[in-house]
Amino acid sequence: MPVITILNTNAGFYSQFFFMLNHYIYAIKNQVTYIVESSSWLFTYNLGWNDYFENIPVNGKYNCSNIICSHGRTLGDFTLLEYKHAIEILYKYNETIKNKIFATKKSLNLINNNYDSIFIRRGDKLCGESKYIKGEEFVKKLLYINPDCKIIFLQTDDYNCYMEIEEYLKSLNSNIQLLTICQEKMKGGVVVNHINIPSMHNLINGMECMKEHFCNRNYVSNVLNDITKNIPVSLMTKQQKYNHTEEMLIGIDIILNSDRCICEFSSNVSRFIKIAHKDSNKVYNLLDINEKLDWNITECPAYGDVWNH
Repeated sequence: MPVITILNTNAGFYSQFFFMLNHYIYAIKNQVTYIVESSSWLFTYNLGWNDYFENIPVNGKYNCSNIICSHGRTLGDFTLLEYKHAIEILYKYNETIKNKIFATKKSLNLINNNYDSIFIRRGDKLCGESKYIKGEEFVKKLLYINPDCKIIFLQTDDYNCYMEIEEYLKSLNSNIQLLTICQEKMKGGVVVNHINIPSMHNLINGMECMKEHFCNRNYVSNVLNDITKNIPVSLMTKQQKYNHTEEMLIGIDIILNSDRCICEFSSNVSRFIKIAHKDSNKVYNLLDINEKLDWNITECPAYGDVWNH
């Protein structure tokens, strides 16, 4: 009997994916069948996982009682290196997504490994997980690492990041080309709902978990109306979900094939980028560009306890 991962609506894409990896690694190590059940997944269009990725055929040698897992449950302690190897096996796009990625790179005139990248996640993350950091701070670190940078691809859910970086590059009289696929109307993504966002109106009287994010108050107050206009993924139509997920996968793939990337590791997406990048040593922590990740640490990356220290 198999190990079954149930992808549901309780968390974002890469948070669920990290737990899925944990279950897959367990199945492989114990030589049992592995199955993904994704019919009720937050990002399902028609086929669930196969809307975006290849099928996962894992037939085990041994039988066991059904082990049914979902977001938040781990089946063992595996190293970050084991997660990286599992990503190489599971994270394989279907032909439709491959073609969309190819077409987008062609339209941007991007050649793999011939540009640098920046990842910035804002939106609902500023309500309790991330701190607001100006876009120019990412550029400063990138130019410190690579003074000869010619092209920057920015993956973000907030077009203000693009404008901040564009303004900073102009102040430098820089000829660096800044590219993004973020739409101008996007001012911060929301994954599940707007529950936390109203308390951003007054952080001082907000939830206890937001106390360390008082520094976000000024920025969020300026974009709050824009954020609340965005449709959470959980309330999108199937077509909207597919378009959203497709665009996200395209942007992340462009980052994964950049020469260097600057991000900070408070989000699951940025931790995924660090682990999955073709050269993880060239994905730098904005808060400490000299930080080296210990690949022997046994922690599910969804928890993020060993990051941003």
